[in-house]
Amino acid sequence: MLHELVGVLMISTLIALLRGHKISSLSNTKIKGLWIFFMVFIIQFSSLFITENFSGHWFSSYIVIYFPYIHCISYQLLLACAVINFDKKYMRILFVGILLNFIVILFNDMKMPVRIPLESPNAWENYSYLQYGNDLIHTTMTKNTSFKFLADIIILDHPYPFKKIISIGDLVLIAGFGWFIQEETKNHP
Repeated sequence: MLHELVGVLMISTLIALLRGHKISSLSNTKIKGLWIFFMVFIIQFSSLFITENFSGHWFSSYIVIYFPYIHCISYQLLLACAVINFDKKYMRILFVGILLNFIVILFNDMKMPVRIPLESPNAWENYSYLQYGNDLIHTTMTKNTSFKFLADIIILDHPYPFKKIISIGDLVLIAGFGWFIQEETKNHP
């Protein structure tokens, strides 16, 4: 979702400029618990980095074992931060996106199920990679998947430059980040 996030931030920034908003207003943004958002990002990124680059080490094994708990706590912290900032409209949107993703992850062994289209060129490799638990965050969608409609089922394909599969929650999060730029760049008195 990183490509999509960067894209929406760039487009939203351009729209904000065209609307006469001040990009410098972003430096005045007040978000309660902002450090928690960064902490969650660092914990998630570090866990992925360590397990991908140090797979034979003992600490990598511990991360794999305890990652479902790390993942669950991360989502709870994100939801809590969004709630304490409900005075901002974009935080309510972000809350819904986080919650939608958390629901499907929570009911599927703390992993986001992914629909792998059979027509994709690397379908079997992607399926095998996810099916055998090689990804900390994702798993394959099966007949036993709960809340399939909230899983990664939306295919972004041509003309979109990066072939991706995202969830409804991801779309809501993208909208929330776009709203964030619009709201926080308004010319404040």
